[in-house]
Amino acid sequence: MYPPVVNSPKTELTELITDKQTEIPVANPSVLLQGEGIAVLGNGDAAETITYTSVEESVLKGCVRGFEGVARAWPVGTRVARNFTAADFKAVQANIEELQGEVSAAAATATAALPASQKGAASGVATLGSDSKVPADQLPISTSTNSTSNSQVAAASAVKVAYDLANKGMLPRTTSATDFNSIVTLGVYTIGAPGNLLNALLTYTVGDCWWWMLPINLILCKRLFP
Repeated sequence: MYPPVVNSPKTELTELITDKQTEIPVANPSVLLQGEGIAVLGNGDAAETITYTSVEESVLKGCVRGFEGVARAWPVGTRVARNFTAADFKAVQANIEELQGEVSAAAATATAALPASQKGAASGVATLGSDSKVPADQLPISTSTNSTSNSQVAAASAVKVAYDLANKGMLPRTTSATDFNSIVTLGVYTIGAPGNLLNALLTYTVGDCWWWMLPINLILCKRLFP
């Protein structure tokens, strides 16, 4: 957009110009835009809008003739003024349309944005901490060692408890025993004499014990109850 000039001040031609002349002498160039500008020659239906690239002394240089209207020859004394032109109006329209587009885009972005109330909240989304990771208090972490949930992950402490419990429940290496009835710890035992097995069978029902015969020794697994 070309800058406006208050009250559209005017000057006039000091020489006759042709319809192709690109350097136009004026009486008082100070009332026009300095540097690159726009001006109107004449007025009414016969006016011609021109643009220019610079003002040197009293001459408008680099003129584009017929920017609006029809380029023509003008006599000495023709009015030259910085009027509000169709080009100015079009520039205003273009700026408004551009702003409308930016406002629409901003509104769409705002609509798509997640409300702050949903950040780090239930049914919302997690936020990131200063380390670029999701804070622990926003993760579905469980410290339970007997949960059957499919929507939570186990905390390290819960994993350790489960690991320790599993270690405690592991069968020890095969050890020797002389009396099946004296076994009080879950494990695998080698019974020295077959007679002990008979004693065990007399003491425990089939549902309480299992045994296997091996080529060398008898390995007996005893089911223990509290």
